[in-house]
Amino acid sequence: MSDTNDIAFEAIKAMFETGKIKKMRQLEKLSPTKIAKALGLNYGRYITKLHNPELFVIAELKKLSKVLDIKFKTISEVVIGEVDN
Repeated sequence: MSDTNDIAFEAIKAMFETGKIKKMRQLEKLSPTKIAKALGLNYGRYITKLHNPELFVIAELKKLSKVLDIKFKTISEVVIGEVDN
């Protein structure tokens, strides 16, 4: 998890933890290439999943929570909130 000290990831972590991230697509402008790489996804597939969060698999969300050093529940609640509408 070498990227956990990345300042961009710290900012994203803070946005999740303060509730500023309400939709996964908000991440599109926040270091998308770095996050896609950390998740093992190509850029295009990552963007598709941001706009269609039901396409994320649990393993990807778990990995994202580790990369950002936040609770899995924090990210999963955002995704569930989007797909539950």
